[in-house]
Amino acid sequence: ALSNSGQIASITVTQPFYKGVTLSIKLPKGKFYEFYRGVLSLLEDSFDETEVEIKIKARKGKISKSDYENRIRETLIQINAQIVEEKTEE
Repeated sequence: ALSNSGQIASITVTQPFYKGVTLSIKLPKGKFYEFYRGVLSLLEDSFDETEVEIKIKARKGKISKSDYENRIRETLIQINAQIVEEKTEE
């Protein structure tokens, strides 16, 4: 914008912000990557503290105890995930 003296005047536009976000979400099967890419990565870039708690319910199938222990639990241990609740059904 030009001022009366012909000089360019600066315009400040204040954008509204959220100072915190809490979401509880049910994702369709196979959509976690899109969730991570489109939601979680932006929140992690925007906030110094981003805590994610994931609840998984797996039904109508089966997994061997060795796969569960050696792959799932081992991965959780390697990434320092805190297991808040764990239930398995035989």
